[in-house]
Amino acid sequence: MNAKLLKCVIVAVLFITSLSSSAYAYTEKDAESVPTGEVVYQSELGNKVVKIQKTEDDVESYVVVSKPIIYNEITEELKKKMIGSKEKVKIQRVYFENADSIEQAKRIAATPSPELTKGASGIQALSKVSFWHGSFIEEVWSWWWGDGWDIHISSTDVNYITNLSWVGADSLAAYLAATGVISNPAAVVVGGILTVAILTLSWSLQNNDGSIDITVYEPNINMANGVCVQASQWLGQATGLTGFLNYFWPSNAPGFCN
Repeated sequence: MNAKLLKCVIVAVLFITSLSSSAYAYTEKDAESVPTGEVVYQSELGNKVVKIQKTEDDVESYVVVSKPIIYNEITEELKKKMIGSKEKVKIQRVYFENADSIEQAKRIAATPSPELTKGASGIQALSKVSFWHGSFIEEVWSWWWGDGWDIHISSTDVNYITNLSWVGADSLAAYLAATGVISNPAAVVVGGILTVAILTLSWSLQNNDGSIDITVYEPNINMANGVCVQASQWLGQATGLTGFLNYFWPSNAPGFCN
């Protein structure tokens, strides 16, 4: 290759790289901020009301989170028993539901949440209580994968997120973080995964009742961008009805940061 041709190739490569960088350039100005949460009320039953506020437009909403339902405590003894096993251990479950006003949120918080009961066989089970819309997040642990979450989004809330479209991802992330079961950075990414699942894969992931169940483990999510979800970002891997899938944030959807 002569010098003139080499120079042309280098210029072409730089030009293409420049176009690519411009197409995927991302700044915090392009992103919506994940609403911040503040506990503003707790019922006698232990259920909490968290005020969710978007700082840029001063819009307030509320999410009610139930008193945690504790299944297990992860001890060293339990970890030893689980060596080599791909089974997961449930640690705790927290229900959550959004509300439009503090009055509505307080009424929801006054609803008794399900409790663990032990039957004659000694097996623990949740009492059958119709609780809110039914969406919840469970903290789980696996010797194979580590810390993770089982998330159930009820059919009512699937429809709610569908109507909000991509801009609802930041609110969903805030709802998850408000439960206290998942950290804010992880909630941002998992909120993105759930939104992608609901808006693009619901036809294959929905249960018979229209709800969606997703399992995500912390080592399998991408938090390389800190607390932001960006255009075309690989969010991570999650398991649903269709098995183990990779999730990407769409290139044409607004990003968001915590």
